Amino acid sequence: MPSDSHHDHGRFTAALPWLTLPWLIALFLDATRPWIVLIAVLGLSIAVTIVVRPSWMTALIAFQRWLTAMVAAAVGEIALLSVFFLVVTPLGLFQRLRGKTLLPMKPNKEQASYWQAAHKETTPESFTKRW
Repeated sequence: MPSDSHHDHGRFTAALPWLTLPWLIALFLDATRPWIVLIAVLGLSIAVTIVVRPSWMTALIAFQRWLTAMVAAAVGEIALLSVFFLVVTPLGLFQRLRGKTLLPMKPNKEQASYWQAAHKETTPESFTKRW
């Protein structure tokens, strides 16, 4: 039975952590301990099963995808928070210490409105040549 290459790619993507993580654990820990070798062999057998018979591992693959989505969401939040607090906040404090404000914070009572009209002439060419 011919298989779709997209599904084959998904199989190998789902099997990849089971191939790499046990061997990385064995690399960083003492690989002579039998339980580490057992974990590595178990990971290899799960990876082979995912590639050969993915229908047997449907629940495991679904859990793996869910866990990956949760980790990705957490890493994204942490990255955004760190950029905000390590880059944007110090720049704002530096600007404030210099006495500069990029946005007007106080209302101007002399102005009737803050509306700024666009002073652009509309011609028939402006509809076809926008920029």
